[in-house]
Amino acid sequence: MKKFVTVLVIITFVLGLAACGGNDDKKTPSDPTANEIITITIPADVILAGVGGFHNGAPNFVDIKPGDSLDYFRKSYKLNSAEWEKNGDLTISMTRKENESRLESIKELTLRGMNELTNRTSSSYVYFLYSVEMLDDLSGIVFLVDGESYKREKKKGYSNEIFTIKFERHYYPSQYQVFSNVEEYGVLSIIIDHDTNEVLDTHLWPDGTSPKIQSSYNK
Repeated sequence: MKKFVTVLVIITFVLGLAACGGNDDKKTPSDPTANEIITITIPADVILAGVGGFHNGAPNFVDIKPGDSLDYFRKSYKLNSAEWEKNGDLTISMTRKENESRLESIKELTLRGMNELTNRTSSSYVYFLYSVEMLDDLSGIVFLVDGESYKREKKKGYSNEIFTIKFERHYYPSQYQVFSNVEEYGVLSIIIDHDTNEVLDTHLWPDGTSPKIQSSYNK
């Protein structure tokens, strides 16, 4: 009797595994819009203002200018097409799936980069930085700092820490805006004294963009 029960348990277990395996073979319905082609036109002044690169090995937006060959650029960014307009704008196209994947990766890289600024074990560590807060669309970034240390570093003329902040504040956020196909470009970064709430510095990329997005970040 015991042997029969044991065999029954084993059979039930095996059948359960088989059922699980069968479920793994089922494919989730594909998104009918995944291969839809979307087109984005990047204004010439935005390109000239400098847009951060996406990954190692791919040409940086800042390395291209109107009239340059776009063959390598198109292949590296997995674009369906890329061409210059007569006015210097750049028009690119890609599948919706590729664009969504790119936006997800850019946001992940942005968050990782910002976290490293406050990580003591990171080579990007900024000793006077308390924390970084960002809007979900990366159009607004607030750096909370030790005010006296920040001012002291700024007086040096060149500071690795301040350079690192300048790099992170628009490198990926600027590209996120490009692939989000926003109507108005603008990444506002604000540096605030952690203790006094004094605004020590503001920077708006690209220069000349309307600062109206500042009102969208209540800090």
